[in-house]
This record gives sequence, structure tokens and C-alpha cells, in this order.
Amino acid sequence: MWEGDWAKGHAGGYGTDESDWRGQYDIWDHKAGLIAENTRWFVDEATATGTIVYTIRQGIHWAINPVSDVSVRMNGRELTADDVVYYLTRVVTDERSYLYRSNPALREAVITKTGPWEVSVTVPTETLITAIFRLGDVTKIGPPELKDSNLSDWKDVSFGTGAYMTTDYVPASTITMVKNPNYWMKNPVGPGMGDQLPYIEHVKYFIIADASTRQAVFRTGKVDTALLELDDAILIRNQAPETVEITTGEPTLPMGSPESIDMPGDVSEFSDINVRKALFMATDLQAINDGLYGGLGVMETWPYQGVKGYEELRVGMNDPDCPEELKELYTYNPDKAKQLLSDAGYPNGFRMKALSLSTAADFWSIIKDQWAKVGVELEIDVVDMGAKNSILNQRENWYQGITDGGCASDSAFHTSPTLTGSPSAAANTCRIFDPKLDKWLEDIRTTILAQGTKAGLREAREMVKYAVSQAYAIPVPYTYKYSFWWPWLKNYTGEVSVGYYNGPNYVPYVWIDEQVKDSMGY
Repeated sequence: MWEGDWAKGHAGGYGTDESDWRGQYDIWDHKAGLIAENTRWFVDEATATGTIVYTIRQGIHWAINPVSDVSVRMNGRELTADDVVYYLTRVVTDERSYLYRSNPALREAVITKTGPWEVSVTVPTETLITAIFRLGDVTKIGPPELKDSNLSDWKDVSFGTGAYMTTDYVPASTITMVKNPNYWMKNPVGPGMGDQLPYIEHVKYFIIADASTRQAVFRTGKVDTALLELDDAILIRNQAPETVEITTGEPTLPMGSPESIDMPGDVSEFSDINVRKALFMATDLQAINDGLYGGLGVMETWPYQGVKGYEELRVGMNDPDCPEELKELYTYNPDKAKQLLSDAGYPNGFRMKALSLSTAADFWSIIKDQWAKVGVELEIDVVDMGAKNSILNQRENWYQGITDGGCASDSAFHTSPTLTGSPSAAANTCRIFDPKLDKWLEDIRTTILAQGTKAGLREAREMVKYAVSQAYAIPVPYTYKYSFWWPWLKNYTGEVSVGYYNGPNYVPYVWIDEQVKDSMGY
């Protein structure tokens, strides 16, 4: 419905630099209308409800993508308020939907067409913040024509109103896209202000797991930009010094690492906080950080990383207000861990299993060796991504072992399924059912409505201290990545996503300077 405002980023040197768009940010003051040209909301105290009112932008047409049956059937018709009502209703009522599972409070939403180009969403007041966030910059709109489609193939979902259309997809290899000639948006700022977007006619994304191949395709100019981890970045700096680079705006999960070490509370051993604390102290995070990431990782990454605009959410060990209890947890202390295990009734340790992707098996081997020193024998279940998702998405017979669901999104600090008793096993992999956290999050949402995001962040910082102290999960080091690009890519300064998890939606604003590319021999 809205997304980040390109003009409030760097925008090739012509923006306001209120954001750098080098991370996944959801700061409402930095938004621009997309499908909804205007978004407003209000609270009705008499009915204890909140309502979002979207004014739908006129003149947006569905792209005609010849590879998509849904797209062809729509034949480029105009997007309508009815489309929006249909799809928002679908995502909060369909059991297969992520929002249905991750934010069950949204199932109560009443979504109606309240004018020819107006859609209203009414929810209980305590759910209003969740609805603004989840329906605004998370949900993408689809048409009612989807009802007649089985959506079993990538072509079935290759529809939309965006700047590009997907015309080819090779799993784990490439995604090919072409310009949507019916796209509505124009460049909002700079010398190209008023230009029809997008500039680039064809876009191809490469998915390359092999490091040497990944480095080679960028080094030889076969791709224009790449988001690289530290090892790749070091080589590119040496082998392609003409390229430009900048650090991303948030620490992210390194390749080959689990997202976190989650200890599900419904597994008998982990129902005891002493066991959870013991394993936290039995994990030498500093040794992992030094050995795998040259000491450059950020260790305080659960439940939030503290990215730009949300710095208050990360309670660092050197922060003046960091409780001694948290510092003790982060300090490797196998002797104290053994004592805690003994106090919990496990003087000789216990056996436990952990779910792992094959790419993270080496990391889990390190954990296995460290925990063996306190008597905990870890069995690693190695599965592929499909099997892992299937296991974590089960409603019953949840996996009885350690999983990795990862840190919560900083942008979603006020409505985090990672910390709440959500029915989605995939979102709440620690299986936290803590009334204190539920109430805290509800109060934070109320504070944001009354006093603004900054006040909500201050409350959330105190909640973070409590959540970490409960040792529901053991954080793992996250590292910054590096955006590299060739000088012929113009109007680009390392943007990752203009708004919250919008993918590379900076692409419509950038272009290739073929003269520069030719002059460099490419």
C-alpha cells in the first residue's frame, strides 16, 4: 500500500538523506504512497477500535505478462478498490497465509470498500499498529482472478502492478525480468524528476552459491552490483579496485550460520530457565565471532539487532544500562553452566537434537563440541530448506529439539511473532508463551499510538532486557554485508530495499551509463 520514499534517501545526491535504504526499515515518516496514495488512521475510544483508511491511487494498471495466465486474463485492467478488499481479506483469513499464522489478531479485521476509491480496515485498538505495519509495507496486492488459479508454478504468481515483470525463472540460478510498459510511477527527485520509470529495460538476477563463481561474474563485469559477505568483499577489493562499495545498514545472518539457537519451551529440558541459561553460558560466542568472522560480528542479535532508526532495541554488553545478569549470560563460563545443569537435575547432562540446514552443519558442529564440555550431547538433524520449513510449519507434533528461527525484525518490534504465543511454529520457534511479554508488547503498541515510535522504542528496550534474561534463545554473531557496484551504475549508492522487505525495489530508479561501461572495457 505504501513503501519507502526514494526522495528521503540519498537518491543519487538529490534526496534528503533521512534514510540510506541500506537495510529493512519501516519508519512511517519515511513512507510514500504506492497503491494507496494516502493512508490515514484513527481510534474510536467508544468502540475500542482503530480504523485505517486507504485512498486507492487511480490510474494503476495490472501488467500484461504473457507468461502468466492470471496476468493475461486481467488484460491490463485498472487496479480497483475491490482488488484491495479481496486480497487484504484473503491474507488475514486464509490459513495458508503468513499473516494468518504470524499475526492471529488480524483475523478479526473488518475490511470494506467505503468509497469508489477507498478501503477501510477496522480492528481492535490494540491491533491497529499491527495492521498498519503488516498491511502497509508487507502485503502485496493480488487480484480476485487468483481464485481460479492453482498457483502451483512460478508463472502463476508472475502478476502485479510493479515496474518489472518476471519472464523466466531457473530455480537456484536466475530470475529474468522485463520492464512493465504500463507502469505508473515517475522519478520523484533529481535531474530526472518527472521521468517515466523504470529506466532499465531488462533485469537479470543471479543466484550463485559457489563463492569463486560469484566473485568471477562480478569481477568480470557480468553483473552490475552485488551484495557480498566479508570474504568475497576482500577479494573484490583486490581484484576489481575500480568498483565502488559501502557497508549495509544492518547486521545480517552470515552464510553457513543458523539464525539463532532456539530452545523451545515445550521441550521438557528447556522448560527450566537454568538449563537455558546453562547452554547460553556454555556457548563461546566470542570464540565463534573471532574464528569465523575475524571478530567483526555483532553478538547481541536476539531478539533484535538494533538497526538504523531502531538502535535502542539492541542492548549491548558495553551499554551503561546493560544489566549484570545479561553480561553474565554472554560470558563463556562452562563451570557455571555445569552448576546450573546440576541445579536443574541434570548433573550428567542430557541428549538433545538440533535441526540444521546442510549449509549450517559446520556451525552446529562447533556448538556440539562446546556443549559436550558440559555434558550435553547434541545430535544434528541435517535437512534441506523444504523439509525444514515443513517441520517448522506443523501445527501439531512440533519438533522436539533445538531449531533456529532467528531474531525478530527491528521494524516489527511492536508486533513480533518471534516473542509471542503465536500459533505459527515457524515464527515462534522458541515456543514462547509468556504473558509478561504479551502484555508488554500490547502496552508498547498503545504507547506508539499515544506518544509516537520513539517512546515505544524506550519501552521496548526494557522488554528486550527481560527477554534476553529469560534465555529463550542464544544469539549468534551477525555480520555486516557490503554492497559493491560498478561506476557505470548511476543513481545508486548501495540501497538494498526502499522500505521494509521490498526486495531490490531501488532498481526502477537507477540506470546504466553505457559510455562509462565501454570506456572501462566492458
